[in-house]
Amino acid sequence: MIKVLCKINDLEQLPLGPARSRIEKLIRIEGPIDPLMIGTIYPVCAVSRWDDGGTWVYIFENSESDWPTPLPAEFFEFVETSIPEGWLVTFSQGENGTAIETICFPEWIQEEHFYERLLDGDSAAANIFERWKVKLLGSL
Repeated sequence: MIKVLCKINDLEQLPLGPARSRIEKLIRIEGPIDPLMIGTIYPVCAVSRWDDGGTWVYIFENSESDWPTPLPAEFFEFVETSIPEGWLVTFSQGENGTAIETICFPEWIQEEHFYERLLDGDSAAANIFERWKVKLLGSL
């Protein structure tokens, strides 16, 4: 299972530079991101490269979450990188060559707009997500 250790929880903690500038365009929260806790290890539900060129991790902030929360990888240190059984990895071709696009369970990748459907309360997406969540959190 992929796990990350929270190193920062406030955009102001990132050094000035291209990564911070890129993330500031997408995160408009001032101060610490609640309930993200520095020093806490979080299980990862997906890793995805966004159109902004950055890598985002979708974490379970707590076991009661109805969906995972995407946060910039710069907030974390990867402490476990084994890919869970059954997950898929997708690649994309860009001007800089081939890059990993997404690492996640198959339905997320294969079903168009899966994450958006999950956020919208789609029952089929919620059922699929709940099965994976139980499987992933049960392995902690």
